[in-house]
Amino acid sequence: MGRETQTSAFGRFFRKLADLSDRLFSRSRFAGSRREVDFIAYAILFGGLIAVGTFIHGTNFLVWNIIFALVVCSGSLFLFRTGSANVRLRALILALLLLSALSSASSRIGALLLFCLLAIIFIVESIFPKKNILQRDFASVVAVLLFCFVAYDAFAVFIEWRRNNALAVGEHIALKCGVASQSFCASQRSSFEVPDFWEYAAGNSNLVKDLQAILPLRTYRDSATENTIALAAFALPPHEMSARINRYLDLQRSFLRSKASGNLNVPLVPQEVLKSLDAQLYVLRYDSLATPGYLGNSIESNALILLHSRADETWLFIIDGQDLNGRDFLLHRIVSGFH
Repeated sequence: MGRETQTSAFGRFFRKLADLSDRLFSRSRFAGSRREVDFIAYAILFGGLIAVGTFIHGTNFLVWNIIFALVVCSGSLFLFRTGSANVRLRALILALLLLSALSSASSRIGALLLFCLLAIIFIVESIFPKKNILQRDFASVVAVLLFCFVAYDAFAVFIEWRRNNALAVGEHIALKCGVASQSFCASQRSSFEVPDFWEYAAGNSNLVKDLQAILPLRTYRDSATENTIALAAFALPPHEMSARINRYLDLQRSFLRSKASGNLNVPLVPQEVLKSLDAQLYVLRYDSLATPGYLGNSIESNALILLHSRADETWLFIIDGQDLNGRDFLLHRIVSGFH
């Protein structure tokens, strides 16, 4: 008796798909051609991207998932089809791809390997031009995989921007801040005296960089402790402000530079350590990846979030950095600096 073989579910699926394709293209001049293969392959790719994108981002971003899938499929088809183009045109296309992949290669190990491999292909082409290695299918495969990283990173930035717009706190109060010695930051009903040892600067706080997407923060650097201090004012009660910040940290956690310590899938939650009639103080310990991100090195930071009520306004202060010394003095200086 001959040994029976069982076809896997994966194999049965593709057999049925091939049978369906034969029926659809049986009377077409594309039957058995490369166009038929392309149609089936990119239909599977398109459907897979839609399914995965919907699972990750939900149906609210279905239209943008469709656009992303169309861009990936179109770009992949273009890179494969231009394999037989003029060598100079092919080199220009792949060079532009390398330039656009610099950001992805700086943060993802997979993109970095593909970037290096495509660069090596360019070097080999320059040394052995008669081999036409840039026009081979292997170069197209490497280019398509690198293009997928670039397209995904661009799509993630766009989705992050859309969500940030939806989560932005619109009830902020414009502050008029001076830059001279003994300067003040004034709102509609109160003003805060900025200490002389605070220098107006962007700072290195990843938490502040994250929250700046939804809060109009003005940032300073404490010249004594190297902490970053950010401030803003809002026409919201403190409990509403803390709820808005918690919601943002929860919904955007996959896009944030600041991550929960020890578990990247857990949302950041500021812990309340003090509450009075006019102030709420929270502490937040978080990790963030050091540049370049693919090395996996993390930096631990400790932030204080102070919500201070003044004349029906809520002032937000964020003190963040690795140096914990002098933070009690900073908190006292902030509370006593109002007029």
